[in-house]
Amino acid sequence: LPICQRLQQQKPDLVPLLQIRASEWYEQNGLIDEAIKQALRAQDFQRAAKLIARVADGAWERGEHGKLRHWLESVPLELVYNNPQFCVYLAWSLLADGELEEARQALQVADHALETIAQDGNQPSNLNMQRLKGKVAATRAFAAFYRGEFPELFRYASQALEYLPQQDLSWRSTATHLVGDAYDFQGDMVQAYPSRV
Repeated sequence: LPICQRLQQQKPDLVPLLQIRASEWYEQNGLIDEAIKQALRAQDFQRAAKLIARVADGAWERGEHGKLRHWLESVPLELVYNNPQFCVYLAWSLLADGELEEARQALQVADHALETIAQDGNQPSNLNMQRLKGKVAATRAFAAFYRGEFPELFRYASQALEYLPQQDLSWRSTATHLVGDAYDFQGDMVQAYPSRV
């Protein structure tokens, strides 16, 4: 038998400890994806969530949305719902899959988490709060586009552009593209059904 299987059979209590140590080693050596994987295998979800939080923005910027959703679905929902950033990424993924009601719920939780953070004395910097609000607004704009609610889309996209810092190009361009797509869609509707618009 391979060593891992033998260890699992002979000393099962030792396996999670070794997985945690492996996770720590990977983290210290800059291999965060592997560190997350080992933390998840050990079911140390608090550790996994902390590691995911460190790399979530980067993974999103690189277009690794599927990997990020897999990580978020691998930790208890309570940990996801305790982090408004996680709620935004989960909501966006759910919207992309057409799961509108689940996405709406994740965004409501994000709003509630932001309110809780705002009341907490140990809150993140104002810039981080603004960025989170901007991401929530951009995601709400995406949801409004899915539902064909263009006034709502324009309102949320404007909020996103107001809150997001200039250097946050990925999220700002998302909000801008949604507005452009809405105008294109409305223009197509005018041409197809001029008497109804």
